[in-house]
Amino acid sequence: MYTEPLGKALQLFVNYAPSRTYNFSDRETFRIDTSTNEYTRLDTSLSNRFNNLQTTNRGGAGIRLRTPKLMGVVNVNLQEFTLQNATTFPADLSLRKSWVNVLPFAMLNYKFSSATNLRLFYRTNTNAPSVAQLQNVVDNSNPLQLSTGNPDLKQEFSQSITARFGTTNANTSRSLFFNGSASFTNQYIANATLLANSDTTVYEGIQRRPGA
Repeated sequence: MYTEPLGKALQLFVNYAPSRTYNFSDRETFRIDTSTNEYTRLDTSLSNRFNNLQTTNRGGAGIRLRTPKLMGVVNVNLQEFTLQNATTFPADLSLRKSWVNVLPFAMLNYKFSSATNLRLFYRTNTNAPSVAQLQNVVDNSNPLQLSTGNPDLKQEFSQSITARFGTTNANTSRSLFFNGSASFTNQYIANATLLANSDTTVYEGIQRRPGA
């Protein structure tokens, strides 16, 4: 981050933050070998080898104002996020996704007096799906609660507004605060739960029993 003063109360700042995150998942499930009575037969329908690389380039600029009564910050970032997935077992599959987002931020703190002030925040952020959420192999470690991911998931984009007003009376030692917040998320990553009423084949011969 670099900051340049534009006057006694105003500053200009620019920022840049790159990051790379690598995840690797190697899930192996074995069935019993009746000839040896040992779990040595690899079950390819329940096994998966998965690589995930996330690259983020984020940069922007903003201004900061500070006076005896008012402090405010306005910042806008441009973020490029790239998600690369590669399944190397049981089949070779690759997936690459890229998103570009504008992420504004604003903060205001106004002092009506030494005992009364108002704070306002506006934030935006993104959240990418995890490896487990993207991995499309069934986890049957608990036969009553099978789970799998979705390789077509997109990243979440969230916006939130927070307000806080507070005042204090030093003579009576009384304080009064009001807090409020609201948020909105696009492409929210959630779980879907399905309850089986009868035997159901869910994936490559894997059975979901009644009640699972």
